[in-house]
Amino acid sequence: MFDYYMALKDVEGRFDLRFPDQNMLTYTHREDGAMPWIRVDYRWTSTFPTFSDYLMGAASLHEKCQKPYTGLGDEERANGNDKLHAMRWKTRWSMDAFL
Repeated sequence: MFDYYMALKDVEGRFDLRFPDQNMLTYTHREDGAMPWIRVDYRWTSTFPTFSDYLMGAASLHEKCQKPYTGLGDEERANGNDKLHAMRWKTRWSMDAFL
């Protein structure tokens, strides 16, 4: 698989190189390609997670967290996402401290 991925980089114009890793994976595993991806059950991963996803046992919560948390709107607070954000940042800071 690695060799296949590496061979793709040599085919000019195959995919946009601005975000090479994501675009290469998107091209390789497109729905009409030879190796399409399969969506996993929502319980394994949640993109744009909510606190409800956590309570329902999602195994991973995919969220961008490059910037420090700056606050939530009323709707997000009502959904318990303030707890989710606090948990995420607590985990991130503990990982930073470990490293």
